[in-house]
Amino acid sequence: MPSSMMVDPANVLGHREVKTLIVYDRVPAKFRTNKTCPGTLIEMGAIRSAVRTKLAADASTQPAGLEARLAAIETELVALRAEVQSLKVRAEQ
Repeated sequence: MPSSMMVDPANVLGHREVKTLIVYDRVPAKFRTNKTCPGTLIEMGAIRSAVRTKLAADASTQPAGLEARLAAIETELVALRAEVQSLKVRAEQ
């Protein structure tokens, strides 16, 4: 997952938490909702911990995948440069 798409687990909030933050003027009222998701019996700390664990697991496997993808892109770039050069030569003839 690109780092630009990664979420900070501290920012994972349930609707119930958002409603509390609105009361204390920590979040704009435009986010007010009547929902209680994920429910009154769900501990958001556990959810955030699970997100943290998943992100750490993904990060530990990501570099090898990224390196392979970068190598493939570099190979493709070399081929494209050769094709562009070939087209330039043909255009000059």
